[in-house]
This record gives sequence, C-alpha cells and structure tokens, in this order.
Amino acid sequence: MDKNLEHGDDTMNIYSVIELENKIDRFAEAHDGEIPDALYEELVAEQIKSVAQIESLVKYIKNLDLGIDMCDAEIARISEMKAKANNRIAGIKKYLTPFIANRGKTQAGTFTLSTRKSEKVIIDDENKIPSLYTVIKQTSTIDKNMIKQVIKNGMVIDGVHLETKDNLQIK
Repeated sequence: MDKNLEHGDDTMNIYSVIELENKIDRFAEAHDGEIPDALYEELVAEQIKSVAQIESLVKYIKNLDLGIDMCDAEIARISEMKAKANNRIAGIKKYLTPFIANRGKTQAGTFTLSTRKSEKVIIDDENKIPSLYTVIKQTSTIDKNMIKQVIKNGMVIDGVHLETKDNLQIK
C-alpha cells in the first residue's frame, strides 16, 4: 500500500473536503451541472491524501448516485401522476362532450363550453391498406461496435480512433 495513503492525516482536511464538496454542488447547480476539471482535480487532490479520505470521496460518489436514483424515482412518480390526470381529464371530457353536443354552446360560470367536429383516421386492418399510402421512414446510426472490431483487426477508418480509458469500478 502507498505509504502516503497508509499514514496520511485522516482528520486534517475533513472539514475542507466537505466545504469543497459543497462548493462543487453549488457550482453545479448554478451552471446546469457543468463543473470545470480544475474543481474535480482540487477535490481529488484533497481526498487522496489518505485512505480514509478516498473512502470519503467514494461515499460522496455513492451519495450522488443515490440522488440520481431518487430523481429517477421522482420522474417515474410524476409521470404516473401525469398519466392518471390525463386519464381523468379524458374520462370527464368523454362524459361531458355528448351533453354539450346535445345542448349546444353553454356558459358555465366563467367558462364557455362548446363542441367542434373533427375527423380521425381509424386503421381497422393495416394489411388491407395499399402500399401507396405507406410511408417508409429510414434512420441511420453509426455502428460503433462494428467500427471498434474493424479497427482492432488492423483497418484504419478516417475520422475515427480508439481511445483507451481507465474506468473506476466501485463495489
């Protein structure tokens, strides 16, 4: 084990690390999540002075991961709320529309209700529709996996290169 990590002063900068984490959080909130590399370098430099501080940095990462999970859960909850509200609106309109259609333009307090005609195409059997009425939409994407294999096999592709990265694994 690295002697600097093994014998670092674990308590010397705990307060400054927390302040730095808060500074990064505030900066990220003020700049749409964008944080300059210098701030990350400063945080890592403070944290890696001891194993305990590295553990603290990993806990910070895990805390941010938890925040992301909470955001995802909140997005799902709000999406479900929105879908339920849309369903309730559709149900009320379905009930109210025939009443207003029969009655005609109706004043309800500050609201004026009326109906208008619209047309909607309903497809009963797609297989019976002549191809004349079919639009073929084509999208293209670059197959990065195929490019990676071709480059690894020794071919050169203009405008592309492989980059080797070290990815941090936290378990």
